[in-house]
Amino acid sequence: MAYGDLDLAKWMPLLSKERLNVMYMLRLCNEKIYVGSTTNFLSRMKEHTDQLGRGARMTRKNIPVEVARIECFKTYLEAHHREMQIKEWSKAKKEALIAQDIPELSSLAVPYWRKFRDKDLDENHSDPCRILVEDPE
Repeated sequence: MAYGDLDLAKWMPLLSKERLNVMYMLRLCNEKIYVGSTTNFLSRMKEHTDQLGRGARMTRKNIPVEVARIECFKTYLEAHHREMQIKEWSKAKKEALIAQDIPELSSLAVPYWRKFRDKDLDENHSDPCRILVEDPE
């Protein structure tokens, strides 16, 4: 695939505004998923696909082959927060979001507290939040 060959036709009605706060997901030639955010999507896509090295390091080394998902937000800060959230996800969870497979997305979701709880568990205690009180007798 040559640089600049991304098919943006299906996204054009959404991207008719010049300044639009978006979080976007690109599928790269090495099957990885790149997640980014911008206020000018079309300009950013030109940067990702030109050979001048203005795109992200990941897209300079691996050519984007598909715009997999775009989400629009009222502010750039919201778009950036969504980018940071999705960057923490596994590839399987990103693929479920792209496919809009809600049951799969839900099954891959890990509650925030569990991320920290599971690493604190030891063999003797099933719940680190349980308060152990000694019997006064």
